[in-house]
Amino acid sequence: MKRVKTLLAMMLPGLVLSVAAPPLIADDNADTDAYEMSVVVDRAYGELVAHGRYERAILRIASHSNRFPFATATNLCVAHTMVGQYRHAMRYCDEALTVAEDAARTGRREDRDYTTEWALAFSNRGVLRARMGDDEGAEHDFRMAIERHGGSDLPVHNLARLHHEIEDALAVK
Repeated sequence: MKRVKTLLAMMLPGLVLSVAAPPLIADDNADTDAYEMSVVVDRAYGELVAHGRYERAILRIASHSNRFPFATATNLCVAHTMVGQYRHAMRYCDEALTVAEDAARTGRREDRDYTTEWALAFSNRGVLRARMGDDEGAEHDFRMAIERHGGSDLPVHNLARLHHEIEDALAVK
């Protein structure tokens, strides 16, 4: 996972860290075969999410103002996904996509590549959809993330993980 952290740190210096989501199907290499989600570490209690303190992060974020809409939505998407609150997670994953899409379209800051955030939001929602059993939706989101920002290994990794799970499920039948 360190390799992904380094890659993401290069894409958005100081902002994004990878958090492994447990695989849907347990196997011998669960750590390396897990889906990976991205959190905004230095905003909206992302450090709590990155350290696996999901419930605490949800409570803290809910009790504070929303000065950083993308970070807030992204971190809540991940935290709710990790505790299995998928309906809430979907709401925040969709919100992160909307905020990132709006920022990319309007280009609020010229020194920022908002398309990277948009791609990370799609990848996060793809992980959520995979955990919900929506393989088609997950594949769509991972492909959108790859198409939007081909320089990231994260959605490529997640798409490969999804295909591995589908192959395993077919082999069992």
